[in-house]
Amino acid sequence: MSHILHLLKIKGIKGKSDYIQIRDESFTLIAYFRMDNLHRTLVNAKLEEYETPINEVITKAEYGKICVLEL
Repeated sequence: MSHILHLLKIKGIKGKSDYIQIRDESFTLIAYFRMDNLHRTLVNAKLEEYETPINEVITKAEYGKICVLEL
C-alpha cells in the first residue's frame, strides 16, 4: 500500500529557518516544523524511514507550492 504525502515549504522571515507542512492524502496535517528540525520531527511523526525522499522534495520545492510525494 502506498502513502501519499503533500508537502508545503513556507519561507522563514528575518533569517529564521523555513517551515514545512506535511499532510496526508486526506490533507490532514501530520507535521508542521522548521526545516532545521527535520530529523527530530520525522521521528516523532513516525516518518523517519522516508527522511531521504522527503528531504529531496522539500529541498527542491518552491515556496508556497504543494508537492505530492508518493511512497
